[in-house]
Amino acid sequence: MEWYYIQNSERVGPVTEGNISQLLAAGTIDKSCRVWNQNLPDWQPLSASSLAPLLAESSGPPPVPGTAVKNSLVWLLAASPIFGGICTILLSPLVNTAGGLFWLTPALSLLCVYADDRRLKLAGYDTDAMGAAWLIPVFLWKRAQILKQNNAYFWVWCVTFAFAILFL
Repeated sequence: MEWYYIQNSERVGPVTEGNISQLLAAGTIDKSCRVWNQNLPDWQPLSASSLAPLLAESSGPPPVPGTAVKNSLVWLLAASPIFGGICTILLSPLVNTAGGLFWLTPALSLLCVYADDRRLKLAGYDTDAMGAAWLIPVFLWKRAQILKQNNAYFWVWCVTFAFAILFL
């Protein structure tokens, strides 16, 4: 049976089930990849199709234990409202426009989130389950749950964010 799949918003195929298995093993596609064949009314996630058994074949080792995942980036993220606020205050005299550095704190936060997200993916975690990375408190809360860690960095971020809003 011939299959099609979506990659980078483009339809790819036809390919065989064996090709799909190879793409899964190589990490080119995953369980959320949309697939279609002539027996399906519409595109559906691979995990919901008759190809789902291939997922078990392509599964590799389990994710790195949460205790082995480095948390340096997430702690920097937790303190980013303070760091960003201080940098904005210190660098403001160098910028002649009012509010010219308002973007510094969100940029620092997003940089940390995306770097940590990448680190978690390399450790074998499905970070799609954490929700949108730009929702930082949600990311931090779900990160702690998925890694089975204390959610202290979530609370530190909440406190530093409130502090930055009130005092910086």
